[in-house]
Amino acid sequence: MLAMSVLLCSLTAHVAAAQTVDEVVAKNLQARGGLDKIKSIQTIKQVARLNSQGMDIGMTMYGKRPNMTRKELVMGPQRILYVFDGTTAWTVNPLAGSTEPTVITGPEIEGIRQEAEFDSPFVDYKTKGFTIELVGTETAGAKKLHHLKLTSKNGATQDCYLDADTGLEARTVSPSPMGTLEEEFADYRDVQGLKMPFSVRTLQNGKRVAEITVERIELNGAIDDALFKKPAR
Repeated sequence: MLAMSVLLCSLTAHVAAAQTVDEVVAKNLQARGGLDKIKSIQTIKQVARLNSQGMDIGMTMYGKRPNMTRKELVMGPQRILYVFDGTTAWTVNPLAGSTEPTVITGPEIEGIRQEAEFDSPFVDYKTKGFTIELVGTETAGAKKLHHLKLTSKNGATQDCYLDADTGLEARTVSPSPMGTLEEEFADYRDVQGLKMPFSVRTLQNGKRVAEITVERIELNGAIDDALFKKPAR
């Protein structure tokens, strides 16, 4: 009887933990605008300024379902491209001596694939093969944060910290080839019924390396697939 009681307690605790995770995830999705609204978005265009290592860089980012992305960086007369068409990642980077479209290979490709995911990992996370663990609730300054650990089906991990009051993402922490990568999200604004961050700070191994200030966001505008295709030489 004692063994059965211990087993029942263990199962109950496991179910409660799973429900708690789902409640935290549901609050996040609702805070962002609701699952139906999130899934209704087919394209996104963001115009921003990127401040990195003392340089002020114009940046335009395009995204289209299911997993196409294009990032354009303008530095004076130079234009740098990072693009993923859903299968192939390619770049044009004159600062690296490449003025022709070049296919990206190696470890960098995985980061580009993750960045190209149109929705956050919380959307249909079980269907996507993610597991999520609620590590606990932590305090950062005056904020309480829910600490979630996400593990993808291929074993990649990410720690996500959600504001316990608003349900919105405050920070993510991920391993990278160059060490620990952190992103801090702030200045959430309403864009056509969705809450989106207009300020993103990136830290590498605890040191700030970049800050993005979004100027405007356009949702569900017309974006041709050709924008993501690698041009023929």
